[in-house]
Amino acid sequence: MNTKKELLVYDNFKGVFRKLNKHNYNDDIIVGTVFFRRSALSVIQKELRVCGYILIDNNRNMYPIDIRDTEIAMLEGTYNCLPIVTKQALVEYNLHHQPEQIWSHFFFMWQFMCDWNVFDNNGSFIKMCSNIIDDSRVIDILTKKGIDVIFPTSYEELCVFAQNIQSLSGVEFFNPDYIEEANYIVDALLKGYHINMSNNDIKQYCYQLCTIVNEKREK
Repeated sequence: MNTKKELLVYDNFKGVFRKLNKHNYNDDIIVGTVFFRRSALSVIQKELRVCGYILIDNNRNMYPIDIRDTEIAMLEGTYNCLPIVTKQALVEYNLHHQPEQIWSHFFFMWQFMCDWNVFDNNGSFIKMCSNIIDDSRVIDILTKKGIDVIFPTSYEELCVFAQNIQSLSGVEFFNPDYIEEANYIVDALLKGYHINMSNNDIKQYCYQLCTIVNEKREK
């Protein structure tokens, strides 16, 4: 018996899953959504760079992606544009059920409502990623060094995140005006020392680091 998994696409209009339309590259007429477990990032990062809500291939082509705490959503057209080896490997991570959230609020307003204010109105992480994507010099660093900017969901991911954005931005996170505890946490993140943090703490420190990067850029 053939038990090989098949990739299924959620039809946004009909509200059902269907087979992949391999000829759909832009989703202008047929809007399909492909869902994956968040762990699929490990596959994506082998061939593409990730910057918040954007995938960047070796030719600097950019594609939208919606990364959440437990799953990933991308347009059918985006999936069809990915490298063949990536598409094949992603099938194993494909979800055949509709997640609680089809699209994040940010992604929906950006892609479907064409609200160009979303990059300034959805927190310091989105704003920082927008600044990176708009700066060809930083994109060069990101692609040449193989750096990814992904919103962290664990302390280990927060450490990688802090190290990556410091490498990209050149920002010195240590500050003599900070309280000792703040500089201790920064040192732990950059060196990978373990600290117990709640999910709220992880998000808070992520946003704070992004704010520091954004403020330096605006000076």
